[in-house]
Amino acid sequence: MVTLTQSVFDVADCNITQHYLGAAAADTPLPFTSLEKYNAFYKSIVAKKTKYADVRQQEGVVVDQLRGAYSANKFWQRYLGSRDEETYAESAWENVVPVAATWKQHLEVVLPAGWKVKVAPAPRLLLHPFGWSTWINFLINGEHSLDDLAAITAHLVEGAAYHFAGESGNALTLQQLFDRVGKGVRQDVFGGAAFTPQDVLTVATVLGKHGGSPSLGALTEEQEKALKRIVRSDTAAPAKTLAVPLKKGESELLDFIVHDGMAWFLWAEHRLRPFERNAQRLRCYHNNTVRSLLLAWLLQTFLAQALKIKPWSAALADLAGRATQLLAAPTYKNLSMLSFLERKEFEAARAGAEKRL
Repeated sequence: MVTLTQSVFDVADCNITQHYLGAAAADTPLPFTSLEKYNAFYKSIVAKKTKYADVRQQEGVVVDQLRGAYSANKFWQRYLGSRDEETYAESAWENVVPVAATWKQHLEVVLPAGWKVKVAPAPRLLLHPFGWSTWINFLINGEHSLDDLAAITAHLVEGAAYHFAGESGNALTLQQLFDRVGKGVRQDVFGGAAFTPQDVLTVATVLGKHGGSPSLGALTEEQEKALKRIVRSDTAAPAKTLAVPLKKGESELLDFIVHDGMAWFLWAEHRLRPFERNAQRLRCYHNNTVRSLLLAWLLQTFLAQALKIKPWSAALADLAGRATQLLAAPTYKNLSMLSFLERKEFEAARAGAEKRL
Protein backbone atom coordinates (compact mmCIF):
# COMPACT_ATOMS: atom_id res chain seq x y z
CA MET A 1 0.00 0.00 0.00
CA VAL A 2 1.25 3.48 -0.92
CA THR A 3 1.08 5.94 1.99
CA LEU A 4 2.18 9.53 1.38
CA THR A 5 3.48 11.58 4.30
CA GLN A 6 4.27 14.90 2.63
CA SER A 7 3.36 16.43 -0.72
CA VAL A 8 3.74 19.84 -2.28
CA PHE A 9 1.28 21.47 -4.67
CA ASP A 10 1.64 24.73 -6.55
CA VAL A 11 -0.98 26.69 -8.46
CA ALA A 12 -0.48 29.89 -10.45
CA ASP A 13 -2.25 32.10 -12.96
CA CYS A 14 -1.04 34.24 -15.87
CA ASN A 15 -1.85 37.91 -16.48
CA ILE A 16 -0.54 40.14 -19.29
CA THR A 17 -0.71 43.90 -18.84
CA GLN A 18 -2.07 45.90 -21.75
CA HIS A 19 0.49 48.66 -21.25
CA TYR A 20 2.62 47.60 -24.24
CA LEU A 21 -0.36 46.34 -26.24
CA GLY A 22 -2.04 49.57 -27.25
CA ALA A 23 -3.72 50.43 -23.94
CA ALA A 24 -1.05 52.16 -21.85
CA ALA A 25 -2.35 53.39 -18.52
CA ALA A 26 -2.15 57.07 -17.62
CA ASP A 27 -0.72 56.04 -14.26
CA THR A 28 2.02 53.40 -14.01
CA PRO A 29 2.50 53.02 -10.25
CA LEU A 30 5.85 51.20 -10.44
CA PRO A 31 8.71 51.90 -12.90
CA PHE A 32 8.18 48.94 -15.20
CA THR A 33 8.14 50.80 -18.53
CA SER A 34 11.79 50.86 -19.65
CA LEU A 35 15.08 49.04 -19.24
CA GLU A 36 16.76 51.89 -17.37
CA LYS A 37 13.91 52.43 -14.92
CA TYR A 38 13.31 48.74 -14.27
CA ASN A 39 16.95 47.86 -13.64
CA ALA A 40 17.47 50.86 -11.37
CA PHE A 41 14.35 49.94 -9.42
CA TYR A 42 15.49 46.33 -9.16
CA LYS A 43 18.85 47.36 -7.74
CA SER A 44 17.11 49.47 -5.10
CA ILE A 45 14.81 46.71 -3.85
CA VAL A 46 17.53 44.06 -3.56
CA ALA A 47 19.77 46.47 -1.66
CA LYS A 48 17.36 46.55 1.30
CA LYS A 49 13.94 45.38 2.41
CA THR A 50 11.43 47.54 0.57
CA LYS A 51 7.83 48.14 1.58
CA TYR A 52 5.41 49.13 -1.15
CA ALA A 53 4.40 52.14 0.94
CA ASP A 54 8.03 53.35 0.96
CA VAL A 55 8.06 53.41 -2.85
CA ARG A 56 4.63 54.93 -3.44
CA GLN A 57 4.12 56.88 -0.21
CA GLN A 58 0.79 55.09 0.16
CA GLU A 59 -0.33 51.63 1.20
CA GLY A 60 -0.85 49.04 -1.50
CA VAL A 61 -4.18 47.33 -2.03
CA VAL A 62 -2.55 43.89 -2.24
CA VAL A 63 1.23 44.34 -2.36
CA ASP A 64 3.12 44.56 0.93
CA GLN A 65 6.85 44.03 0.37
CA LEU A 66 8.92 44.10 -2.83
CA ARG A 67 12.08 42.04 -3.26
CA GLY A 68 14.24 40.29 -5.82
CA ALA A 69 12.82 37.06 -7.20
CA TYR A 70 16.17 35.32 -7.49
CA SER A 71 18.41 33.58 -4.98
CA ALA A 72 21.77 31.83 -5.01
CA ASN A 73 20.66 28.46 -6.37
CA LYS A 74 21.19 26.36 -9.48
CA PHE A 75 18.02 27.56 -11.21
CA TRP A 76 19.09 31.21 -11.28
CA GLN A 77 22.76 30.38 -11.86
CA ARG A 78 21.81 28.44 -14.99
CA TYR A 79 19.09 30.83 -16.08
CA LEU A 80 21.34 33.90 -15.76
CA GLY A 81 24.59 32.15 -16.69
CA SER A 82 26.42 33.43 -13.64
CA ARG A 83 27.20 32.55 -10.03
CA ASP A 84 27.71 36.21 -9.12
CA GLU A 85 24.41 37.06 -7.44
CA GLU A 86 25.42 40.69 -6.98
CA THR A 87 25.23 41.26 -10.75
CA TYR A 88 21.78 39.77 -11.29
CA ALA A 89 19.87 43.03 -10.77
CA GLU A 90 22.01 44.85 -13.34
CA SER A 91 20.32 42.94 -16.18
CA ALA A 92 16.88 42.20 -14.73
CA TRP A 93 15.04 43.68 -17.74
CA GLU A 94 17.33 42.02 -20.28
CA ASN A 95 16.82 38.60 -18.69
CA VAL A 96 13.12 39.13 -17.91
CA VAL A 97 13.69 38.59 -14.18
CA PRO A 98 10.51 39.38 -12.20
CA VAL A 99 10.13 41.37 -9.03
CA ALA A 100 8.74 39.25 -6.19
CA ALA A 101 6.09 40.65 -3.87
CA THR A 102 4.38 39.51 -0.70
CA TRP A 103 0.65 39.86 0.02
CA LYS A 104 -0.63 42.26 2.64
CA GLN A 105 -3.26 39.88 4.00
CA HIS A 106 -2.66 36.48 5.58
CA LEU A 107 -4.19 33.65 3.53
CA GLU A 108 -5.83 30.67 5.22
CA VAL A 109 -6.94 27.37 3.68
CA VAL A 110 -10.40 26.04 4.55
CA LEU A 111 -10.54 22.22 4.45
CA PRO A 112 -13.64 19.99 4.62
CA ALA A 113 -14.48 18.57 8.04
CA GLY A 114 -12.77 15.30 8.84
CA TRP A 115 -9.64 15.79 6.74
CA LYS A 116 -6.59 14.88 8.80
CA VAL A 117 -3.88 16.55 6.72
CA LYS A 118 -2.51 20.03 7.30
CA VAL A 119 -2.20 22.37 4.31
CA ALA A 120 0.06 25.42 4.70
CA PRO A 121 -0.18 28.05 1.93
CA ALA A 122 2.73 30.29 0.91
CA PRO A 123 1.38 32.93 -1.51
CA ARG A 124 3.50 35.28 -3.57
CA LEU A 125 3.40 37.51 -6.64
CA LEU A 126 5.84 37.53 -9.54
CA LEU A 127 5.79 40.91 -11.30
CA HIS A 128 7.24 41.13 -14.82
CA PRO A 129 7.39 44.30 -16.93
CA PHE A 130 4.71 42.77 -19.18
CA GLY A 131 2.49 41.08 -16.58
CA TRP A 132 2.34 39.02 -13.44
CA SER A 133 1.52 35.70 -11.85
CA THR A 134 -0.30 35.02 -8.61
CA TRP A 135 1.49 31.92 -7.31
CA ILE A 136 0.57 29.86 -4.24
CA ASN A 137 2.62 26.99 -2.85
CA PHE A 138 0.91 24.48 -0.55
CA LEU A 139 2.80 22.11 1.73
CA ILE A 140 0.63 19.09 2.62
CA ASN A 141 1.63 17.22 5.79
CA GLY A 142 0.09 14.09 7.29
CA GLU A 143 -0.61 10.60 6.04
CA HIS A 144 -2.64 10.56 2.84
CA SER A 145 -3.13 8.36 -0.20
CA LEU A 146 -2.89 9.20 -3.89
CA ASP A 147 -6.67 9.39 -3.89
CA ASP A 148 -6.54 11.80 -0.94
CA LEU A 149 -3.99 13.94 -2.81
CA ALA A 150 -6.33 14.02 -5.78
CA ALA A 151 -9.19 15.19 -3.53
CA ILE A 152 -6.98 17.83 -1.84
CA THR A 153 -5.72 19.29 -5.11
CA ALA A 154 -9.23 19.28 -6.58
CA HIS A 155 -10.49 21.17 -3.51
CA LEU A 156 -7.69 23.74 -3.80
CA VAL A 157 -8.42 24.34 -7.49
CA GLU A 158 -12.20 23.98 -7.63
CA GLY A 159 -13.60 24.30 -4.10
CA ALA A 160 -14.38 27.16 -1.73
CA ALA A 161 -11.01 26.74 -0.04
CA TYR A 162 -9.72 30.22 0.88
CA HIS A 163 -10.21 32.81 3.55
CA PHE A 164 -8.32 35.94 4.57
CA ALA A 165 -7.51 36.18 8.26
CA GLY A 166 -9.73 38.66 10.07
CA GLU A 167 -12.45 38.69 7.43
CA SER A 168 -15.96 37.28 7.77
CA GLY A 169 -18.10 35.81 5.02
CA ASN A 170 -18.03 32.75 2.82
CA ALA A 171 -14.82 31.07 1.75
CA LEU A 172 -13.49 32.03 -1.68
CA THR A 173 -12.85 29.78 -4.65
CA LEU A 174 -9.45 29.93 -6.33
CA GLN A 175 -10.89 31.95 -9.22
CA GLN A 176 -12.49 34.43 -6.83
CA LEU A 177 -9.20 34.69 -4.95
CA PHE A 178 -7.18 35.28 -8.12
CA ASP A 179 -9.72 37.85 -9.37
CA ARG A 180 -9.53 39.76 -6.10
CA VAL A 181 -5.73 39.71 -5.96
CA GLY A 182 -5.47 40.58 -9.65
CA LYS A 183 -7.64 43.66 -9.23
CA GLY A 184 -5.33 44.87 -6.47
CA VAL A 185 -2.19 44.15 -8.52
CA ARG A 186 -3.54 46.22 -11.41
CA GLN A 187 -4.03 49.14 -9.03
CA ASP A 188 -0.73 48.71 -7.19
CA VAL A 189 1.62 47.92 -10.07
CA PHE A 190 0.34 48.37 -13.61
CA GLY A 191 -2.44 50.95 -13.50
CA GLY A 192 -4.46 49.49 -16.37
CA ALA A 193 -6.27 46.52 -17.91
CA ALA A 194 -4.85 43.02 -18.30
CA PHE A 195 -5.46 39.86 -20.34
CA THR A 196 -5.90 36.71 -18.23
CA PRO A 197 -6.19 33.21 -19.80
CA GLN A 198 -8.94 31.16 -18.20
CA ASP A 199 -6.70 28.41 -16.90
CA VAL A 200 -4.25 27.78 -14.09
CA LEU A 201 -0.91 26.02 -13.93
CA THR A 202 -0.58 23.27 -11.31
CA VAL A 203 2.35 21.08 -10.26
CA ALA A 204 2.12 18.36 -7.58
CA THR A 205 5.08 16.39 -6.22
CA VAL A 206 5.23 13.73 -3.52
CA LEU A 207 8.04 14.56 -1.08
CA GLY A 208 7.68 11.74 1.45
CA LYS A 209 6.08 8.29 1.66
CA HIS A 210 6.32 4.85 3.14
CA GLY A 211 5.11 1.52 1.92
CA GLY A 212 4.93 0.74 -1.77
CA SER A 213 5.09 2.92 -4.86
CA PRO A 214 2.92 3.36 -7.96
CA SER A 215 4.44 1.78 -11.05
CA LEU A 216 3.47 2.85 -14.55
CA GLY A 217 3.60 -0.76 -15.58
CA ALA A 218 1.13 -1.89 -12.94
CA LEU A 219 -1.13 0.98 -11.87
CA THR A 220 -4.28 -0.11 -10.11
CA GLU A 221 -7.58 1.30 -11.33
CA GLU A 222 -7.75 3.52 -8.23
CA GLN A 223 -4.22 4.85 -8.79
CA GLU A 224 -4.92 5.64 -12.41
CA LYS A 225 -8.11 7.48 -11.48
CA ALA A 226 -6.21 9.45 -8.84
CA LEU A 227 -3.46 10.47 -11.27
CA LYS A 228 -6.03 11.56 -13.84
CA ARG A 229 -7.77 13.67 -11.23
CA ILE A 230 -4.52 15.27 -10.06
CA VAL A 231 -3.70 16.37 -13.62
CA ARG A 232 -7.35 17.30 -14.27
CA SER A 233 -7.66 14.88 -17.18
CA ASP A 234 -11.10 13.65 -18.24
CA THR A 235 -10.06 11.57 -21.22
CA ALA A 236 -6.46 10.38 -21.40
CA ALA A 237 -5.13 7.39 -19.48
CA PRO A 238 -1.91 8.39 -17.68
CA ALA A 239 -0.33 4.94 -17.93
CA LYS A 240 -0.64 4.98 -21.72
CA THR A 241 -0.45 8.51 -23.08
CA LEU A 242 0.49 11.07 -20.45
CA ALA A 243 3.42 9.62 -18.54
CA VAL A 244 7.03 10.54 -19.33
CA PRO A 245 9.97 8.87 -17.55
CA LEU A 246 12.42 11.10 -15.68
CA LYS A 247 15.74 10.95 -17.50
CA LYS A 248 17.74 11.10 -14.27
CA GLY A 249 15.63 8.48 -12.53
CA GLU A 250 16.62 4.90 -11.98
CA SER A 251 13.48 3.32 -13.42
CA GLU A 252 11.14 4.42 -16.21
CA LEU A 253 8.28 2.82 -14.31
CA LEU A 254 9.02 4.31 -10.87
CA ASP A 255 10.48 7.74 -11.78
CA PHE A 256 8.01 9.61 -13.93
CA ILE A 257 6.01 12.73 -14.74
CA VAL A 258 2.32 12.61 -15.57
CA HIS A 259 0.91 15.69 -17.28
CA ASP A 260 -2.09 16.89 -19.20
CA GLY A 261 -2.87 20.41 -20.35
CA MET A 262 -1.60 22.79 -17.66
CA ALA A 263 -1.23 20.22 -14.86
CA TRP A 264 1.79 18.13 -13.81
CA PHE A 265 2.42 15.36 -11.28
CA LEU A 266 5.97 14.28 -10.36
CA TRP A 267 6.95 10.99 -8.75
CA ALA A 268 10.71 10.62 -8.24
CA GLU A 269 11.29 7.27 -6.55
CA HIS A 270 15.06 7.72 -6.51
CA ARG A 271 14.63 10.83 -4.33
CA LEU A 272 11.99 9.38 -1.98
CA ARG A 273 14.63 7.93 0.31
CA PRO A 274 15.17 9.32 3.82
CA PHE A 275 18.91 9.90 3.66
CA GLU A 276 21.55 12.23 2.23
CA ARG A 277 19.97 15.35 0.65
CA ASN A 278 17.23 13.61 -1.34
CA ALA A 279 14.34 15.57 0.19
CA GLN A 280 16.03 18.92 -0.39
CA ARG A 281 16.93 18.06 -3.97
CA LEU A 282 13.41 16.85 -4.72
CA ARG A 283 11.89 20.05 -3.33
CA CYS A 284 14.33 22.10 -5.43
CA TYR A 285 13.41 20.12 -8.54
CA HIS A 286 9.74 20.76 -7.87
CA ASN A 287 10.28 24.50 -7.31
CA ASN A 288 12.40 24.83 -10.44
CA THR A 289 9.81 22.96 -12.49
CA VAL A 290 7.16 25.45 -11.39
CA ARG A 291 9.43 28.46 -12.07
CA SER A 292 10.39 27.30 -15.55
CA LEU A 293 6.87 26.33 -16.61
CA LEU A 294 5.41 29.56 -15.28
CA LEU A 295 7.98 31.72 -17.06
CA ALA A 296 7.45 29.87 -20.33
CA TRP A 297 3.66 30.27 -20.04
CA LEU A 298 3.91 34.00 -19.33
CA LEU A 299 6.35 34.58 -22.20
CA GLN A 300 4.26 32.61 -24.69
CA THR A 301 1.04 34.36 -23.66
CA PHE A 302 2.73 37.75 -23.93
CA LEU A 303 3.97 36.96 -27.45
CA ALA A 304 0.55 35.68 -28.53
CA GLN A 305 -1.03 38.94 -27.38
CA ALA A 306 1.74 41.04 -28.93
CA LEU A 307 1.12 39.46 -32.34
CA LYS A 308 -2.34 41.04 -32.33
CA ILE A 309 -0.80 44.53 -32.24
CA LYS A 310 0.40 46.51 -35.28
CA PRO A 311 2.77 48.29 -35.37
CA TRP A 312 5.03 47.43 -32.45
CA SER A 313 6.44 50.19 -30.28
CA ALA A 314 10.17 50.16 -29.53
CA ALA A 315 9.52 48.87 -25.99
CA LEU A 316 7.19 46.13 -27.23
CA ALA A 317 9.68 45.03 -29.89
CA ASP A 318 12.43 44.91 -27.29
CA LEU A 319 10.44 42.77 -24.85
CA ALA A 320 9.12 40.53 -27.64
CA GLY A 321 12.65 39.95 -28.89
CA ARG A 322 13.85 38.96 -25.43
CA ALA A 323 10.84 36.67 -24.88
CA THR A 324 11.40 35.00 -28.25
CA GLN A 325 15.06 34.38 -27.50
CA LEU A 326 14.32 32.89 -24.08
CA LEU A 327 11.70 30.53 -25.52
CA ALA A 328 13.84 29.52 -28.50
CA ALA A 329 16.97 28.84 -26.46
CA PRO A 330 16.11 28.50 -22.76
CA THR A 331 19.14 28.67 -20.49
CA TYR A 332 17.49 26.57 -17.78
CA LYS A 333 15.94 23.33 -19.07
CA ASN A 334 14.06 20.44 -17.56
CA LEU A 335 11.88 17.69 -18.97
CA SER A 336 8.54 19.35 -18.22
CA MET A 337 9.55 22.72 -19.66
CA LEU A 338 10.96 21.24 -22.85
CA SER A 339 7.77 19.27 -23.49
CA PHE A 340 5.80 22.46 -22.79
CA LEU A 341 7.81 24.41 -25.38
CA GLU A 342 7.10 21.80 -28.05
CA ARG A 343 3.39 22.60 -28.07
CA LYS A 344 1.99 24.06 -31.27
CA GLU A 345 0.84 27.29 -29.65
CA PHE A 346 4.35 27.96 -28.35
CA GLU A 347 5.93 27.25 -31.72
CA ALA A 348 3.37 29.47 -33.46
CA ALA A 349 3.98 32.38 -31.08
CA ARG A 350 7.75 32.14 -31.48
CA ALA A 351 7.57 31.84 -35.26
CA GLY A 352 5.17 34.78 -35.51
CA ALA A 353 7.34 36.96 -33.30
CA GLU A 354 10.53 36.02 -35.15
CA LYS A 355 8.87 37.00 -38.44
CA ARG A 356 7.78 40.36 -37.04
CA LEU A 357 11.21 41.05 -35.57
